[in-house]
Amino acid sequence: MWILLALLFAAPLFAEPPDLEEVACTWCHYEEAEDFAESVHYLQGHLLCTDCHGGLPFAEDPDLAKAPEAGFIGKPGRADVAEVCAQCHSGPAGFFAQGPHHEWQNEANPTCITCHSNHRVLDASLALMDETCSQCHDEWSAARDRGQKIRVELKVGAEHLQRVAMVVDSLAGFERSLQKAQPFIEDATAVLQSADAATHALDVQMIEGMVAEVRGERGIAGAEGVVGAYYEKLRMRPRIVFAVWVFVLVNVALFWWKRRDLP
Repeated sequence: MWILLALLFAAPLFAEPPDLEEVACTWCHYEEAEDFAESVHYLQGHLLCTDCHGGLPFAEDPDLAKAPEAGFIGKPGRADVAEVCAQCHSGPAGFFAQGPHHEWQNEANPTCITCHSNHRVLDASLALMDETCSQCHDEWSAARDRGQKIRVELKVGAEHLQRVAMVVDSLAGFERSLQKAQPFIEDATAVLQSADAATHALDVQMIEGMVAEVRGERGIAGAEGVVGAYYEKLRMRPRIVFAVWVFVLVNVALFWWKRRDLP
């Protein structure tokens, strides 16, 4: 339970999103507003129209809302998409710049919105790789194979970490020594989150290295060592109890024997 509580309190507190009916942009761009209302960007209070398009989202006068001095840029061009997204997502953007899709001038390459959409941005998951890669790459292509390897590597690593975390969480309530496993789980979780961002580089060796770090001595292996020590202590406990009882019984027998010899 303590791990779940720690993760809960460590989670970011999202701001209450404003009513979109009060955002003047939506009065004309209602289709975009319907999509945006379902996005994590809006539901978690991260941003509004102005964060990507500039301008004044609550100004009722279109000329004022879209004035150059208000920073209005309109629809970001293909050359600007990655830079706009990188204002908040610098980690994924940095990895994307290392990957095979980084040349925005090549219109065959995707941009951020190709895979994540623009207004209806949902929580990204590994399943997104199957959905989006298939738009451009054939099922048996080398590119799809690369994506599948990355997806499987991360999925197996995440499931392994989840199993260990569940074991620790279920036992830590009555065995304080298992709290020593928490730093290992936290470190492994942090590396796994970094690996999620690194998927944008589409580098199989990079992901394999990061997942190996997740499984290493400072991660899952360290936590498993703490759990293993706990079970070893449980295994030894009956032997210790047996040895204590033998010691007690031998002393009782000696005491009885000596007492019998007393005059």
